[in-house]
Parts: sequence; structure tokens; C-alpha cells
Amino acid sequence: MYWVNGLYTITVNGVPQFQSANPGAGIPNGTQVTTAWLNDVQGEALNVLNSAGVVPAVNTPTQVLQSLKRIFGGNRAVLAASAVLTADNAGLVVVNAAAGNITLTLPAAAGAGGAPLKFVFMRTDTSANTVTVQDAGTDTDAPGGATALPVVAGSPLWIESDGVSVWDVVLGSTGGAAPVEVKTASYALVAADAGKVLLGDGTLTFTLPNSGVTAGYKVSIVNETGVVSINPNGNAIIDAQTTGNSVLTLPAPGDFVTLILDASLTYWRVLAGSAPVLGAAVASGVVAGGGAAYVNQTAARAIGTVYTNSGTRPLMVVILNSTAGSQSVSFAVAGVAIAGGGSGSTVTKSGTITAIVPAGATYELTGGGGISTWMEL
Repeated sequence: MYWVNGLYTITVNGVPQFQSANPGAGIPNGTQVTTAWLNDVQGEALNVLNSAGVVPAVNTPTQVLQSLKRIFGGNRAVLAASAVLTADNAGLVVVNAAAGNITLTLPAAAGAGGAPLKFVFMRTDTSANTVTVQDAGTDTDAPGGATALPVVAGSPLWIESDGVSVWDVVLGSTGGAAPVEVKTASYALVAADAGKVLLGDGTLTFTLPNSGVTAGYKVSIVNETGVVSINPNGNAIIDAQTTGNSVLTLPAPGDFVTLILDASLTYWRVLAGSAPVLGAAVASGVVAGGGAAYVNQTAARAIGTVYTNSGTRPLMVVILNSTAGSQSVSFAVAGVAIAGGGSGSTVTKSGTITAIVPAGATYELTGGGGISTWMEL
């Protein structure tokens, strides 16, 4: 598109402008409107329609606005029952599921002529009823490849299509993204909370599960407002400043921790956390594998027991052991002995074993003697 370029234009602040004829004022001719300029204007408007998949129609002066709302997600709908959505619902969809379960079927990801569509779903109810966003046809969600997504009370779901066949989850839950839930009162976690991000809105306590869960159970807890406490419920939380069965506190908004249940089912290990969790000297470390501070695990480790590095990074293990007589020890990673030693005399002998355990690998100390200190980093 270009400036008007017909005869009898005027220039205002360096920009060509239209003018009207006014013979009395010495302006005998108005600006000439050329076919080239009109075609440019028409083409620009029709390109907006085409980009949004809107079919041009006569006597319909709302189509440019309709197209812009599709492209930028400028629509707003309030729903209390199941519905089939169209590209003209792109935008905010407010849902009230107090009366029952709701299924909202999306338009095709390519339903706007190849233009990306944006939807944000938000619930106003706090009932136990479900709200499901269902893909159309063979469309899928990313990451994870699911074909339906939940809308959780207190947590918006924001998705955008690629204009072809996939809905990308920007915020919310899918097979490969962590569901986000807001809690406004103290809450006891259950098995179904594995993999979630729980936001504490207020001064409250999250109680971790101590039964009905398996090793590798992972949860992230974030303090949104107030003071959030985490009760290990009989198990120990291991981190740079807290050991034993004590409550872990997130004292300020923005503080967070990600915990994973150890293979022994008796320890919650810190995968990540903010400074109050890991200690002032560990502002952004990871304790369970690749940490920035040693953790004394002597009370939690024993000879002849297999452990697993449940973290996402390599784990350094340093063991101070003692043997006497014919006693010897061996340290194995993933079933392969990589270090060991023995006394070879009647005198008690101290030794040190240092090893790196890859993420996900098992590790075990076997043999006789005793453990003086077992440290992990």
C-alpha cells in the first residue's frame, strides 16, 4: 500500500494528503483517486480477511473487525454448558461448570485459513465438575500429543494453534506440561497431584503424602502470597539447610521448591528451589544431583542397600569408611563396581570412596566394615 499519488494532492508534514475542490478558495480540483490506489486499499483489506479465513461478502462492513478478532484473539464468550467453538470465539472463554461437566470442542487448528488461533479458558466456579477442551478431528496438543485438555479451577488454560494441526499449550496442563493449581487453604496432597505445580495463595500448609505414592513422585510448590509451609508428614525433607522430619517454609512470595520422592520412599529430595529453601549460599542450586552444597546422608544410607539418583543431574558421592581384618567394601554404579578397598590386616583402616552417579542410575556400597560419613553433592 502506498500514499495517495493522483493529481492535485497536497503535502502535509511531508505526507501526501487528499484535498477537496473549492473553486471559491482557488482550488478548482479535488485530489484524483487512481485505480492503482483503490486496488491497493482493497488488496490490503482483503489480505486481512484471507489471513483469518474469512470469505469476503457484499454489504458486510464488519469483516475486517471479525478477521482482526480472530487473528489477535479479541473475542470474549461466557459459557455454562458444553459447546462447539468456532474461529470467531478465539479469545477469552469464561466457563462456569457449577451445574455439571462441560466439554468445549475447538475449531480445527487450521480453521482460520492457516492463521494461528489463540484461546484462553478460565473457570469462575470452584466445583469438582470437569471442564474439558476437546480437539477437533485429528488435531493434537503439544507437548505430549494429547487430544483433550483439562481446565482446572483457579488456573487458566492458554493455547495457540499452529494454523495446521497442533495446539501448543502456552499455560496450563497437557501430557507434557505440568498442571497448575491454586490453593487458598491448607491442603493434603494425594497421588493425583504428582507432576503438578501448586500455588499457595495465603498463609497455609501443604502436607505431603506418605502412602499410596511411588518413587519418583514429583511436585512443585510456589508461594504466591503469605507464608507457605510444607509438612513432610513423617518423611524427611533433604536440602541444604533442613534435615529430618521438619517443616519446610517458603517465607516470601515467589519462593518455590520442587520435591521428588526418593526410591526408599522415606525422603523428599529437593530438585530445585529458591534461596530460602537451599540456603543463602545456594541461591539457585539443585541438591538431588548436581547440587551446590554437600548433604550429609550418613543416617539415611546403609551398606547393602541399593539407592537411585532420582535427580536430573549427576550426583557426587563421597564415603568415609572403615574396615578391619579381611573386610573389604565395593561401590557399584548401575551394577558395575567402580571403587573399593580393604584392610588386609587386623588393624582397622579408614578409606575414602568418591564416585559420580549419573542421573537415573543406581548406586550401592557392599561388603563389611562401617560407614563413618556419607556425603552427597
